[in-house]
Parts: sequence; structure tokens; C-alpha cells
Amino acid sequence: MGNGYIVSIDPGETSGYCVYDCPSKIILDYGIEKGDAMAYLFQTYLRTLNVEVAIVEKFVLFGDMAKPLTGDEMYTSQLIGKLKFIAEGFKVPVYMSEPMKKIPFGDKRLKVLNLYTTPIHVRDSIRHLLSYLAQTKGVNPNTLEIRKPVQKLLSKS
Repeated sequence: MGNGYIVSIDPGETSGYCVYDCPSKIILDYGIEKGDAMAYLFQTYLRTLNVEVAIVEKFVLFGDMAKPLTGDEMYTSQLIGKLKFIAEGFKVPVYMSEPMKKIPFGDKRLKVLNLYTTPIHVRDSIRHLLSYLAQTKGVNPNTLEIRKPVQKLLSKS
């Protein structure tokens, strides 16, 4: 792992995100954004930080979900497309995280790791980060810390 950052996003109408500092193994920032504000914040991170990779949860439509979503504009899929487009412009690779890969990091495990926070969408972004680090970088989740952001990593207008 390099000297940069990883941005992990749980996309949706309300998106959770976290920003991981690779050298220090600390989650420096996290939160939620509604609607397209997530795309704007993501672009700001890519413009101002040395982001090595973005992790985005893949949206998969299963048969049992299809009928209730008839007529839905599929906002999550639209946001994922925007995030991928933005990342491409900055030449930042996007790792599409399978929803099931976050399962080993349930709430109990996050509490044991002292990485539990609220709301659920932030926890999901942390789960995707942990899964990515464990599977692709060999990072032991027990070595990570989370810093409660008193002041945001970036000032948002």
C-alpha cells in the first residue's frame, strides 16, 4: 500500500463514506451525504487528496427486488455511474465491492475492532473498506483505528 488515501462509499439516496489514510492505518473522515452531494464530495477528495483507489458497493438487482422497483429511477445505479465517471477523470481505479463481502464485518465485529459508528451507511462503507483491505492488501483489521472527526478532513461549503 502506498502513501495515499482510500475512499470507500456505500452509495444510495443517502450515501455513507469513509476516508482511510494508508500509511497511518486510520480512518480520518466519515459521514453521510444525500443525493448528488456525495458525487461532489467525492470529486473534492479526488482533487485534493492522493487517492489510490475508490471502493464502491456494487448494486445488484435480484429477482425478488425487481417487481417492487418497477418504475424506480434506480438512483443508486445512477450515482455509481457518476462516481465511476469522476474517478476515471482523475485516473483513480474503482474497486466494485460485492455486497456479500461485507458480511464478515457485522456490528459485533466492528464493536470489537472499535470501528463501530453511526449511521448504518457509514458502517457499511467501513465494512467495504475492511473487506477490501483484508482481501487485496493483507491488512489485519485489528490494526485499524477510527478517528472521530471533530473537524472534517475537508471543509465543505
